[in-house]
Amino acid sequence: MQSDGDRVWAWEEFRRLEVDDERLRPRTMRMVRRAMERGGGRISEVFCDAAERQGAYDLLEGARVSGEALMASMSAACVERGDDGEFVLIPIDGSNIRVVDRDKRTDLGLVGTYTNNARGLQVVSALAVTEHGTPLGLCAQTWWTRSTKKKPRSHSTYRPVHERESRYTVWTIQDALRSYSQSKCKPWIVVDRGGDATVILDELVRSRARFTVRCSWNRCVGNRNTQAKLRGVLANQRVQAHYTVHVPPGHKRKERLARVAVRRASVELNLKHDWQAKRSNPTLNVLWIHESRPPHGEKPLDWMLYTNSPIETVNDMLRVVHSYTMRWRIEDFHKTWKSGHCRVEEIRLRSAAAVRTWATLLAAVATRIERLKHLARTEPDLAATVELSDIELDALKLLKRQQKKKTEVVGDGVPTIAVAVRWIADLGGYTGKSSGGPPGATTIGRGLEDLAVAARVLSMVRENPKEFGLARMKR
Repeated sequence: MQSDGDRVWAWEEFRRLEVDDERLRPRTMRMVRRAMERGGGRISEVFCDAAERQGAYDLLEGARVSGEALMASMSAACVERGDDGEFVLIPIDGSNIRVVDRDKRTDLGLVGTYTNNARGLQVVSALAVTEHGTPLGLCAQTWWTRSTKKKPRSHSTYRPVHERESRYTVWTIQDALRSYSQSKCKPWIVVDRGGDATVILDELVRSRARFTVRCSWNRCVGNRNTQAKLRGVLANQRVQAHYTVHVPPGHKRKERLARVAVRRASVELNLKHDWQAKRSNPTLNVLWIHESRPPHGEKPLDWMLYTNSPIETVNDMLRVVHSYTMRWRIEDFHKTWKSGHCRVEEIRLRSAAAVRTWATLLAAVATRIERLKHLARTEPDLAATVELSDIELDALKLLKRQQKKKTEVVGDGVPTIAVAVRWIADLGGYTGKSSGGPPGATTIGRGLEDLAVAARVLSMVRENPKEFGLARMKR
């Protein structure tokens, strides 16, 4: 597959990987291709060949390639994919990776509560998304471990910034903005309720980057003489617009179209800054998006959004609402990464560094699956060559030749991305309308496994046709 040069996905992702030994770069590319061919978090499941399996263990447990180096290369590839739009949306969210550690002998940290005493890693990820909603890739990721020792309860509620976990979100924001510092696309940071922390809001205001943050607290607004509560201020504003929001299916949430009312205001947040911090209270725009009549049994949408984006016109306000809906993209990524095709929580490695490296490689696989899924939905008429290499397309046509229709190709027999993804999903067991919607990450991931194997075999046949008893094949 390397004969296809820069059309090969693994090459795009990791050609900038900085390593001490040049042999490690192609080995890393082979590892991530195997992870695409065989989904799963266990090394023993992904690598069937004994030599490859031992090589993977040596690379990971020997810390020969770091997760930070992988992320740097992935971030550069993400930015290079770019977009022709004015902004690139960057939803940021935290999660954790649970790893089985029954003997508690590794350097993994606490996950969950001290009662369950589970082990694993914490992570904050930044996923770049076009304004159309197509994922471009991960542009930043921050890992850390929680202490397994319970700290004594303090009588003081104050904790210095360097002791708060919100600092990891700040670092991720800084890394994401740094990644796009030389890009023509302006980054627009999107953070859910976890972003409603003083240290995070301070960083966003200071950076002057465009942002949308969902409120978590009914904060005080105004100066000392005119203090009020945020929700009370917004409740007194008249409705500026009504808007229909597509709500995707999720945990205890059915897919639906929600009709919401939008109110706006500009307020001075009365934030409790850190001791000795000499900062003025920021003035931010706020939108209140509220669903008054949700379907029976469904929780109504109720979003209070901070932003520094203009909200003067209806289009301005709806652009902010749209930016926040892109946070669902990172939820999709976490599902594919953790419990879907990649099953990252099945990792069985003996060190936090090895887990980070392997999980980062699997994150690259998860983002590719999500990118294919949403490209087919948001930009279905693009030629499939925007994401698939020539060898992959040829292999896909061979696998689906009996189902190919003339109406499903463009140009010189090149299918659209929507058709190509549908063919891939068919290989993975997609049953069409009876599945309840367009192809999802699970069937696309299973189809990519078959496609990767077929493309590898086809490449071998083309490179050495005599070994297969064939005449020289035309490319």
